Amino acid sequence: MSLSQSPHSTRVLYLDADEEAAAQIERNLAAESWCDSVVSQTDPATALEQLDDLQPSCVVVSDNLQSTDCVALTKEIRSEYPDLPLVLFADDGSEALASRAISAGVTEYVRATGDTEHQALVERLENLLDTADPSTAAQHGRDWVEEFLELFPRVVFKIDANGTYTDLLSGDEESLL
Repeated sequence: MSLSQSPHSTRVLYLDADEEAAAQIERNLAAESWCDSVVSQTDPATALEQLDDLQPSCVVVSDNLQSTDCVALTKEIRSEYPDLPLVLFADDGSEALASRAISAGVTEYVRATGDTEHQALVERLENLLDTADPSTAAQHGRDWVEEFLELFPRVVFKIDANGTYTDLLSGDEESLL
């Protein structure tokens, strides 16, 4: 499946079981000049049903989903929409969650950290959505890997000949998948 959209319209779909947190993120993103619309959803099943109609520029998934595992949801979205940018916004912030999310195909992993958590998400989304320009996409990929390695310096990626992540190892060589 493919989502078609106008290159001049930026739509964000945000999923979080916490209605108050979702409303706050929606307000923060709506205040940004680059963001044309934000739809927050607390029910993952409903969000999945609405993806074709919403045609978001990207999807942000909180790890605070009560009825669904955020990584399983990411895999489900990725299987239907392989090119749609997906961001995991995680309160957990663990290496295990980050590695599972990367294996599931997240485009970005943003750790919610204190007072600046929303600003970090806003900045990441702005940078991510700016990567529609191929000249910035490659740099974005390098920046993302560097940031991940700074956050989780003891993680090693195993990649097969096709470039698919097959395993992630923590510093003690224990599989994280």
